[in-house]
Amino acid sequence: PKLRANASATFGRFVLPGSLIAMIVIFSLMTSNFYSGTNIQNILDQAVVPLLLACGVTFVLSVGEFDLAFTAILGLAAAVVVELMANVGVHWSVAVLTLVPLGLVVGGVVGLLVTVGRASSFIITLAVGSALTGIELAITGNQTIYQNIPPEFTALTSNRFLGLHLPVWFALV
Repeated sequence: PKLRANASATFGRFVLPGSLIAMIVIFSLMTSNFYSGTNIQNILDQAVVPLLLACGVTFVLSVGEFDLAFTAILGLAAAVVVELMANVGVHWSVAVLTLVPLGLVVGGVVGLLVTVGRASSFIITLAVGSALTGIELAITGNQTIYQNIPPEFTALTSNRFLGLHLPVWFALV
């Protein structure tokens, strides 16, 4: 029984890295351009947002709580920034800086409800996420805002440094 438990724990520890290695080998055999510079850049570009979200939610999960609102907070933050830039005329740097108090308020409310109010983080973040999504839809009118975005703001994602887009560097930092 003890040997079986040790073998199971060892197997469980290597399932994810082993799966990643297996996927890399399979995709490498399936296509000749898997290791091309363009493909690697595309993979890194696509991984930035999930990586940053995972880093943030890891803190919550490490203390045994849930956060189901993190994607809604991202959506609301994007809506606020774009609305301020495109329709109010606020400079992009000021619009981005408004996210700090927004995050502090939302995080503070959720934190107080969970810690002081002793409410379930699962239920609170589910409810807050739903409310924030509604606020986001109200701000944007459920429309994609793409006009009047300053070129300096879009340059944050389109410019490159040492061959990689800037968000990849932001994520590495």
